[in-house]
Amino acid sequence: MLISTLLPLCFYAFLRWQPQLDPTIGTAPFHFQIVSATSILALIVALGIGVVGMRVRNMQIIYESLAFISLAGLFSLHGLATPGFILEANRVVGIAAQLAVLFTALWLNIASAPNENRFNTWLLKQANWLPWAWVATIGLAGTAAFLNPELVAWVPVDEAPLRLLVAGITIWLSLVAGWRYYLAYRFARFPFQLALAMTSGWVAGSQLIITTGQTFALSWWTYHVLLLLAVAAAVLSLLVQYPQRDALVQSARSMTSKNPGEQLKAAMTPSLRALVVATEARDQHTGGHSERVAYGAIALGMRMNLSPEDLRVLAQGSIIHDVGKLQVPDQILNKPGPLTAEERREIEQHTLSG
Repeated sequence: MLISTLLPLCFYAFLRWQPQLDPTIGTAPFHFQIVSATSILALIVALGIGVVGMRVRNMQIIYESLAFISLAGLFSLHGLATPGFILEANRVVGIAAQLAVLFTALWLNIASAPNENRFNTWLLKQANWLPWAWVATIGLAGTAAFLNPELVAWVPVDEAPLRLLVAGITIWLSLVAGWRYYLAYRFARFPFQLALAMTSGWVAGSQLIITTGQTFALSWWTYHVLLLLAVAAAVLSLLVQYPQRDALVQSARSMTSKNPGEQLKAAMTPSLRALVVATEARDQHTGGHSERVAYGAIALGMRMNLSPEDLRVLAQGSIIHDVGKLQVPDQILNKPGPLTAEERREIEQHTLSG
């Protein structure tokens, strides 16, 4: 995540440091094309995530959808307002870019925040109307700004000092969200979490370039490429993860929930699940016992502030700690009466077998 964020910024800084290597390039139609490509991809991501979120009534997934809706809607306005393409010189193009990354960062931050967050708790109560209201707001505000560019004078985020304040807020929101997604990825290893961690870093980098860049310089185009990469990474991760049953839902839940049960589900791989099923088939009492042990182990590990990697190992190891029972003969494992001394010694070997 850190490398993917810093490398483009180093490239940008190098070009700014060497003006002779940073020529003015590009035309209004080309700007419109690359912005449109980014917006279309963002809309695809938003629709894909939004459908899943609405089906399972998971607000974290819906918030992620709203992040990409914000990017798609406001960045498309940024492209349409390109001076000389449809409109003449205007402030809409700059303000739309600032607001696109600001609201993308805001929703990604909200989506990555813990469920216990008071603001998230309040938002949850607005679940029935919030997504539709936000989509309508983006659409109406964008249409009004395009038809009457003078209206954006009421939102001077392209001028100091507000410009610097908005930039600082956007970068902070993005980096906090990126760190949360990265920690979640270290535990659950879901591709979509990694994509969102990288997306958050790229949004922060884009904001820095928007604030300090020279329009149409080669270095300035870096932020357009970053946003295009951000949505492309999200699309690719969705294609990889979406076929996995409930993977996207579990990705969101494992990131925002402190419930050991949700953490355990996120750590369960297909091979682990197969071992659990096989063990429970041999001994019907093992299932409930293994889950209780796993829940207790995860809860203890979280209280000890173990790293995400250690928590993952703990969850996976505890749920199959009795897998060695697969090596115990049925007549001993399910014997209705008391065990002989020899049988007890044999069943005690299941820990070594496991």
